[in-house]
Amino acid sequence: MPRSDRSKGDGFEETSDAAGAMATTFDFNRQETPSQTVADAVKQQLSMEIWGRAPRGGSIPCVKAYREAEPTVSLARRGGRGVLFNTIVPAYGKGDPYEARWYEGQPGVIQKGNGFVAIPISHFLNLQP
Repeated sequence: MPRSDRSKGDGFEETSDAAGAMATTFDFNRQETPSQTVADAVKQQLSMEIWGRAPRGGSIPCVKAYREAEPTVSLARRGGRGVLFNTIVPAYGKGDPYEARWYEGQPGVIQKGNGFVAIPISHFLNLQP
């Protein structure tokens, strides 16, 4: 379950340096791909939101990410490219132990228009500089 602890009055903390961020335990990650670009990572860092749209063959917009297990820690340690984050919005259901999704209409999921939805993030580490 995502962490609900808040370290600032507004509930959001941008984690910008790798040393400080490695002290944070991250619940979710997105690896660099054609749909998770360097430009996307910068937008996510600036907006403190992760966006998504309906998956191929699907009709309901959702944000998709991988759940924290060892992969996100090892991604950061071995110099992998992607983003690590936490959110106060619970992922939908128990589902897949490796993947998390937040669907349109779910409490806390924000409609952004043009088929996109977003979730607010509380901690963020950009490993796509």
